[in-house]
Amino acid sequence: MKTLLVLVLVATALYSGYWFVGARAQQAGLNAWLDAQRAQGWVAETQDLSVMGYPNRFDTRITGLELADPNAGWAWSAPEFQILALSYKPNHIIAVWPGQQTMATPVGTLLLEAERMRGSVIFAPNTRLTLDRTTIELEAVALSGLAGWEAQLDEGLLSTRRSPDGTAPDFAHDISLTATGLSLPDGLRDVVDRAREMPEQISDVVVVGTVAFDKPWDRLAVEGNTPRMTGASLGRFEANWGPLQLTAKGEVSVRADRSLQGEIDVEARNWKRMLRLATRAGVFDADTGRTIERGLDLLARFGGDQTRIKVPLRFDGGRTWLGPIPLGPAPKV
Repeated sequence: MKTLLVLVLVATALYSGYWFVGARAQQAGLNAWLDAQRAQGWVAETQDLSVMGYPNRFDTRITGLELADPNAGWAWSAPEFQILALSYKPNHIIAVWPGQQTMATPVGTLLLEAERMRGSVIFAPNTRLTLDRTTIELEAVALSGLAGWEAQLDEGLLSTRRSPDGTAPDFAHDISLTATGLSLPDGLRDVVDRAREMPEQISDVVVVGTVAFDKPWDRLAVEGNTPRMTGASLGRFEANWGPLQLTAKGEVSVRADRSLQGEIDVEARNWKRMLRLATRAGVFDADTGRTIERGLDLLARFGGDQTRIKVPLRFDGGRTWLGPIPLGPAPKV
């Protein structure tokens, strides 16, 4: 019995030592990262940074967090940010954002409010901390600007995972995004739907695909060695807004000048109404919109249902084509 008691005490002492060393290392690592950002000219301030949760957890609580890159004009501040992890599984963390955050951008200051904003991130158990998979959950999100506009989202879920070997190029990640109940700001609604003919919310958006990069997402990426996108495969895209439905799938690669190359098959229901909304929003000028409508109308006649159209969106040689209709330069990433 005495021997068993000694073993229990020794095991407890060893585990306690592990926890305190781990907690100290996590706190020191985060402080070192903040110091490194300051050395690069960033603002990186906190009111308090502490690690709690003995004996089973490493729970980091950061209060009064302010991060800013003055040269780029970006900043983020939050009254509290939490990083939660089990002490025996430190490569799996839970990030918890507060109910209210402030972001400054080159075009203005934004206020982000959410009933729930939580992320689960799993890294490979190595010193590079290579990203394996992640999930971000959103509920009752509102994004507003100082000018008085506000956009809302009822629910959102973003999931990523490192693509299994042999199923995609190196350093690729499978990505899934679902969003329901998206409300556009009044200013944008006034541009595309001044008469309020469309429902208040875009009912749902679904995106499923794979994105390839030229290097892994790991701690070096966070420190400035950001991976560059080399290609993407879109397995499913679907968006529904009242009577309008847009679906798409296809593949693109990225050229040396970072412009897209490839083809995406797009299918639209009630496409004429969709095109007119896009023209009102300034995606096309009125003359271009009419030209596109005439060209697509001819294609729709061959399809048998003039309310639906299926047409390739093609990026080739630095240019963008919708079927046979040139739209302009190909987008760059």
